Amino acid sequence: MPYMLKLPDERGEQLRQIAAAKNKTVPEVITDYIRAEIDARTIPADLPGVEVKKAPEEIKIIMPGFEGAVPLSQVRVLT
Repeated sequence: MPYMLKLPDERGEQLRQIAAAKNKTVPEVITDYIRAEIDARTIPADLPGVEVKKAPEEIKIIMPGFEGAVPLSQVRVLT
């Protein structure tokens, strides 16, 4: 499910400039920031509403409107 942000025009432009300078998209820049905060332990790595379970042969992913499994041999490709 997409998440919409409402930013002042100036901040949106700054965000676009950061993305361009890093040769990334705006969502990638925001994702990098979130990952950095997880690494800094500001927030936990858990995703609200997403459940990931390891089974003997697969990883199960359950979230609203979706349920699926990935064979353990393919987990690296997914991540």
